[in-house]
Amino acid sequence: MKAKERPRGLHQIALVALFTLGNTLLHFPWTSAQAGVTISFLLSSVTALLFGLGSSFFAVRFFRRPLWKKEKLRMVLCVLLAAAVCALAFLFAVRATRDLRSFFEGTLLPHGTGLVFAALFLAVCAWLSRGPRRGMDVFALIAFFSALAAVGVLFLLSIPQFHAEYGNIELPSAKAVGASVLPAFAEFALPMFPLGVYLALAKPGKGKMRSQRPLAAGILTGGAMMLLCVLQTLLTFGESYAASLQYPYSAAVRVVSVGAYAFRPELFSYLLDFSACLVRVSVCFSCLKFSVGRFLPRFRNRVPLLAALFAFVALCIF
Repeated sequence: MKAKERPRGLHQIALVALFTLGNTLLHFPWTSAQAGVTISFLLSSVTALLFGLGSSFFAVRFFRRPLWKKEKLRMVLCVLLAAAVCALAFLFAVRATRDLRSFFEGTLLPHGTGLVFAALFLAVCAWLSRGPRRGMDVFALIAFFSALAAVGVLFLLSIPQFHAEYGNIELPSAKAVGASVLPAFAEFALPMFPLGVYLALAKPGKGKMRSQRPLAAGILTGGAMMLLCVLQTLLTFGESYAASLQYPYSAAVRVVSVGAYAFRPELFSYLLDFSACLVRVSVCFSCLKFSVGRFLPRFRNRVPLLAALFAFVALCIF
């Protein structure tokens, strides 16, 4: 049994790491506060770890326990909490799709094809979340190593562009930290609730806390990858200029050139953004599937398709 559990743990680490990156990477440093970006990142990383572990523990203890007709109050409470988790999962899925669409519209996509891309992207996410859990795990594992290689290669290639003076970290004012912590908290920490619930409900068995270790390792791994991207951005542009950019990391990648023909390896960053957002939206759809399936098991496999449809409608309206 132990030999079979280890690969599953590695798959979960890869899944959690990519989910942690998600569309958060497109928004760092999240604010034009100039100072306080590094401190807010560290604080939000710790909060994300606590939220992920807490939500997984809560879901195992609360949702996986059998529901008895005699416990009407607990059943009502479970339904309300599941509805809240579903609302968060749907919100983060729509935001990730919207952010990726906006990013690609300004970089790769021809004019007027953003909605077509969003429709295809949501369809792939629904397909991944409807299939066996192993399918998503294998995809996450492949995408994770590709993203890890992309982050490492881009960081190493950008070293000649670094400025030593940008490496000086000054203690920011409380106002500056507050201005950057709240957006960081919303983008980095709150999505850990659907992730923790998904890991707790998707795994087989009777609710043993086996997902805690890969969850913690995945969040720390994703945070370390994010930290490399943040350091690359700050050491290239400095806090003041980086905070004024719409997509700071993407801008930092674009200044990297290799070889006599000035080959720009920014396509690696597009792979990173796409795979991270794809995993985040797919996990959110899976969280919806398992949360609804807890009460309506026959309706479970239709949930990702409906979620993708409603997400597309929301993108068209907003």
